[in-house]
Amino acid sequence: MSQSVTGRTGLICLLGHPVAHTISPSMHNTAFALLGLDYLYMAFDVGSDTLKTAVEGLRALGARGFNLTMPDKQLMCEYCDRLSEASLLTGAVNTVVNDQGILTGYTTDGIGYMKAVAEDGFACQGKVMTMLVKNLFMVKYIVFGRFFCLMLQN
Repeated sequence: MSQSVTGRTGLICLLGHPVAHTISPSMHNTAFALLGLDYLYMAFDVGSDTLKTAVEGLRALGARGFNLTMPDKQLMCEYCDRLSEASLLTGAVNTVVNDQGILTGYTTDGIGYMKAVAEDGFACQGKVMTMLVKNLFMVKYIVFGRFFCLMLQN
């Protein structure tokens, strides 16, 4: 699926290291084309040591937003102008929206996990969950996601 890039095309991207393996650009650009959205999604190999400079550059360029990978989700909190309630509670950001130079950080990991569990037909409400995770920090995102999903149901 081909999409024409013009002077009006908005930039959205992934920041992380390494990113050469990611399928995010293909996935997002296909979605943009199917939805008729004039955006281009790219992946940039950015380490923690250059994250601040990259974020300042994206803000200056007017990039519409970006996603982050570990280990920079916590560090990104320092570079946002505003944080969502979820990011304040978890101390992490995986999605940043740029509204005319104001960077707002969000975390969607926990909620995304809980939605995936529900879509697979598992009812978690009132049940004990056992999770095998590689990164214990992810548990905080998932627990918050479960808490948030339960709040939405009530």
